[in-house]
Amino acid sequence: TTWKAKAWQNHGDDDVVLCSEDCLHLNIWTKNPNAKNKPVVVWVHGGGFTSGSGADEFFNGATFSSTDEVVFVTVNYRLGVFGFLDVSPVLGEDYVGSSNNGILDIVEALRFISNHIEHFGGNPDLITVMGESAGAKCVSTLLTIEAARQLIHQVILQSGSVQCIRDVKTAQFV
Repeated sequence: TTWKAKAWQNHGDDDVVLCSEDCLHLNIWTKNPNAKNKPVVVWVHGGGFTSGSGADEFFNGATFSSTDEVVFVTVNYRLGVFGFLDVSPVLGEDYVGSSNNGILDIVEALRFISNHIEHFGGNPDLITVMGESAGAKCVSTLLTIEAARQLIHQVILQSGSVQCIRDVKTAQFV
């Protein structure tokens, strides 16, 4: 596996981390790409909306896919100001919705997965999306978006829910 760049983030330590605006990548693990109709598990990483990556070794999908029971996918999405800052009050109406770029990245990843997962032995009609912490908040938010809900068949939420997401007025105040 060759890991691609992570979304821009502050690691707060001296580690050198490859970060880039070109961070919207998927990692797909499958034991047998010639298999058919395997359930698909999509992992959305946590990290407080400011750190983390689908390329973190901790979430390496080799173990999940080694039994040949599932196709495992991790996604990257934009973080911090690139993914969740609403710049429309400053830059105007063309930027309404900019506070959801990170969420929209995940929707596009799900669309790609749904359209292409059969090439990896996965079943596009059996996609489970799971997330932890901020990832769980993202996943529960996806359930409120019709375009995303059509691509998701099951969810697993670990330590996070949509109730923690602020509305625009509150977010601007904070």
